[in-house]
Amino acid sequence: MADIVNYKEVYGYHEQANYVCKDGYEGRFYFTCGEDGWIGNPQCRECPKPKVPHGFIIGPYNETLYFTCEDGYKLASKNWWGEATCTDGVWSGLEQCIEKNKCGELPVIPNRKETFGRISYEEDERVPVICKEGYVAVLKHLRCLRGKWHSNGTALKAICEPTANHCSAPSKVENAIAVTSPQREYLSGSEVTYRCRENYTMLGDATITCNNGKWEDKNITCTALWDTSEDLP
Repeated sequence: MADIVNYKEVYGYHEQANYVCKDGYEGRFYFTCGEDGWIGNPQCRECPKPKVPHGFIIGPYNETLYFTCEDGYKLASKNWWGEATCTDGVWSGLEQCIEKNKCGELPVIPNRKETFGRISYEEDERVPVICKEGYVAVLKHLRCLRGKWHSNGTALKAICEPTANHCSAPSKVENAIAVTSPQREYLSGSEVTYRCRENYTMLGDATITCNNGKWEDKNITCTALWDTSEDLP
């Protein structure tokens, strides 16, 4: 059920013998050499061999099994085969086979709001497109036709478009850090606040706002607390 990783003929007191579970089982464990013998508890968990209706599997190999569908069926994802791994006694990543004339998982639409979905959809079924905050859907529905999703010729990346131009990352301020999670782009109306490093103080307002693709123009400056240049003649 398990193979020893660091095999030796003799182990010293308090030394550990490390084990890894064999194919079809999940887990690692160890035994410790004690005064009265080995101390430990094996922890290999077996994943029961699953069934894929209208499909078949091979393996597992290195704790991973592979599966595909029979003629007339396809996986709910776009791939024609998949893999699953044994985790805590359960196969993770196992998919179902659906009829070829049905549609599987919804395609990835950038900036689409994730909603609960099914693994299969019927012919001519329509699914509404709901975009994230700051975006609007130029296409109201995706349509299932002959086993494929159709978007009336609209590119998936263009379905959810911004309601206003976004801002790129704000400018760096010397001796300061923006105390906001960094993002690739910021929605119009987003705010970023700067904070000075230790022994520096902020002059003026420390917060800027993104307005339709441009950050507010503010002179944000961090000045050393011991700076006495203003007192010089």
